[in-house]
Amino acid sequence: MPFGLDGTPRKSFLTSKAGLAVISVVAVIAIAAAIIFLPKLMKDDKEESTGKSSPSTSTTTSPRSKSPDPHKPTDDESTPASTVAPSKPTRPALTGTFKEYQGDGPQTIDIQKPQGSRPVLLYFEVNPASNYGLFLFEAEDAGGSETERFGGMVKDEKATGTFPLDAFANGKQTSKIKVTAPGPWMIRVYPISSIPTISQGATIAGNSYETFLYRGGEASATFKYVGNTSKGRITGTLWPTDGSSKANSFIKEQKAAVEKDVTIPAKTSESLILIDTTGGNWSLEIP
Repeated sequence: MPFGLDGTPRKSFLTSKAGLAVISVVAVIAIAAAIIFLPKLMKDDKEESTGKSSPSTSTTTSPRSKSPDPHKPTDDESTPASTVAPSKPTRPALTGTFKEYQGDGPQTIDIQKPQGSRPVLLYFEVNPASNYGLFLFEAEDAGGSETERFGGMVKDEKATGTFPLDAFANGKQTSKIKVTAPGPWMIRVYPISSIPTISQGATIAGNSYETFLYRGGEASATFKYVGNTSKGRITGTLWPTDGSSKANSFIKEQKAAVEKDVTIPAKTSESLILIDTTGGNWSLEIP
């Protein structure tokens, strides 16, 4: 199973430095608004409950609009209503020895790769601190240069997934991972041979990134996705493991919900598939 595959996974705006900066600015504005307006609203509510009115130079009143709760998702952050119903996260059991690392919140860890310079399969779990939050994994080499970056949003339920490190033709070797997470997290580093394998007749599902081997030729499949925000994003990419051709996407959508028939564009007997999402439940059924 040779590696050094052509083309690294496309980084989303969410996990880019610019995207994280925008999200941070929005969060700061929301907190500032809450600090400024919340005390005033509490004062107004207290005065209304005691029957006292504040001094006013006008005898006319207008309905006071309710300030949004800064602790609740906005319309853009709430889960969209949909009839699409992906399966709950399920994957073939991971096998092989692994190194496990745990933490809570931001932390940088040194990792041990089980087979020296060989690629590894990263399994991760991220728990939301309260309702929802962003998580990010930044893999680095010994010199501190970035080798890979991926992340998304965790909301309501634990996000779990897998990701291949050092499997692409960039010549880099990961030795540490910088974790940004809203709550408790766990990482397991498996040998690359632990990647799950599926074939026709299988259904695989998840709620974050997922990587697996597909053994079989070109096939029809059904893909379902419900994002955990109203602006979800989902991408499915395939690489022949023999390096005979470049990456080929079989689904690429930026919608709240997706249900569509797709074609798995396999041209060889074995392909690596990576599902890349900002977050939400998805399933791929290959009948």
